[in-house]
Amino acid sequence: MILDKWIAQRLGVSTLTRGALLEWQNRALREIIARASAASPFYARYLSGVDASEPGELPFMDLRPLAEDPLALLCVPQGAVARAATLETSGTRGSRKRLFFTDEDLEDTKGFFAAGMAHIPGSRTLIAMSGERPGSVGALLAEALGRIGRVGFAEGPVSDPSVVLGRIAALNADSLVGVPAEMLALARTPGAGLVGPLRSVLLSGDIASRPLVAAVEAAFGCPVFRHYGMAETGYGAAVECARHEGMHIREADLLMEVVDGEGKGLDDGEWGEIVVTTLTRRALPLIRYRTGDEGRILPGPCPCGSVLRRLEVRGRLDDRLMLSTGTVHLGELDETLHALPWLLGFDAAAGRGPDGVLLRLTLYSASSSESERQRQAESAVRRIPAVRGALQGGTLRIECAIRCRPDGLRPGKKRILPLEKFPSAPNGSCGTSWTASGETFCVHPFKRGGKR
Repeated sequence: MILDKWIAQRLGVSTLTRGALLEWQNRALREIIARASAASPFYARYLSGVDASEPGELPFMDLRPLAEDPLALLCVPQGAVARAATLETSGTRGSRKRLFFTDEDLEDTKGFFAAGMAHIPGSRTLIAMSGERPGSVGALLAEALGRIGRVGFAEGPVSDPSVVLGRIAALNADSLVGVPAEMLALARTPGAGLVGPLRSVLLSGDIASRPLVAAVEAAFGCPVFRHYGMAETGYGAAVECARHEGMHIREADLLMEVVDGEGKGLDDGEWGEIVVTTLTRRALPLIRYRTGDEGRILPGPCPCGSVLRRLEVRGRLDDRLMLSTGTVHLGELDETLHALPWLLGFDAAAGRGPDGVLLRLTLYSASSSESERQRQAESAVRRIPAVRGALQGGTLRIECAIRCRPDGLRPGKKRILPLEKFPSAPNGSCGTSWTASGETFCVHPFKRGGKR
């Protein structure tokens, strides 16, 4: 695999082996700990008196230092910072985190992007991600594609799928990169089948459900690849190969662990929280950073022959509903709702009251009758065992708002939002209407028990 060759060059070896990788990671870990302890006031305190010989002996960190005092984590002079990014956190609290990158940090990301994209078919790629600023993810990817003889067009996030379909045709693009929810809306917009067949679609920036991947594959007549990354990892972290059996980790730059709720390391194949240590980051290294993402390391080697470990991710740990009958993850809503052939996307908001949990769903569609859509949505959500049990027990109430518009989606990542983001009707009742973002929606309450 091309990614193995790129990492072998980084390590200075002719052939990449697990032994060479482990030796590199151990050395890089010691070096980053020493440098961070000497250069950063935060890390001087964080690592004081800690035996840093083993990763498992190091304390965990979370996003709070990035939000509260990011300059205390900085390990280079401020004049060496080439890009500073202020981002909303991916959780529900709305905290903002600040990250810093040197030119060398950005070069490493472009190198990973170039190696990761080299095996994905296509020569002219429309990048439906932020790319208006130097150092933004779309701009970095476009530059990386240029290094492997391809053309990248950083078009920005999808707000109107019809416009983006027109841009694909006008640019003669033969591959796409974008956020899963936006690519689903694009795939299900009338005219999607006329822009292809494309050679590939890369889904990045969020989790992609199986029905979503299948819908994108069917619409564009091409293979779909997955990528995992975040700003904290330098945007790129792991990418899928042509075997589609997990995402290969960027192991020269990242040390990844999976831990349980108590912080205990888990074996390959077990689901837990992804923890990341950045081994080569210069401006702002992260040591045992709890990402809040749920994932697992797949056991055994990939059939493609790569020696890199493979990652599977299924969502945010805090994007879940705690019901009397069990826990419902956002990924379960994805798996059920994305299978509705008319669905362009959905929003979810939840809150707890004296009578239990209220879940508000906004479903976006461009076709089908309102009553039929409501019936199909209710049937789909009831397939989730915990939802069905909570509805029957009267501890869960669901309001489903159907919105029809050809370009119906909210760009970006999906989250289960706090209920205050979608306030109730003035009288507080369901079965009437409620307003969100200045728009009025028709509300259909789910009934207790069986089918409506």
